[in-house]
Amino acid sequence: MSTPHLSSPPVAGGFGFPMGFASCIPATLVTVAAGATRGPALSLALLVVVIGVATLTTAVAAVGTATFAWALHEGFVLGHHGDLILTGRAWQSLAVLPYRLIGTMWWTSVDRR
Repeated sequence: MSTPHLSSPPVAGGFGFPMGFASCIPATLVTVAAGATRGPALSLALLVVVIGVATLTTAVAAVGTATFAWALHEGFVLGHHGDLILTGRAWQSLAVLPYRLIGTMWWTSVDRR
């Protein structure tokens, strides 16, 4: 009987949230410049990719990045002025992020020998 092998994350744990934080800002800027304020699906899709990158480190980094990504999406794509105003669209976009987090955390927990 073998014991499960937990592989270490590809990126050191201390770099996960800063990497996700630093990736969220240009992702939001690019999507707003590309017109995501008219159709926010592009922004949400790109931020989901950023969250996926943050999960290369730790679950805590992924959760922090997801929270920041949602705040940028809600404040600058849906809200246009950086204000967090919880509208129906904001709650819908918030509902997508936990599914992405669960999926990517599961993926990073799989042994990749």
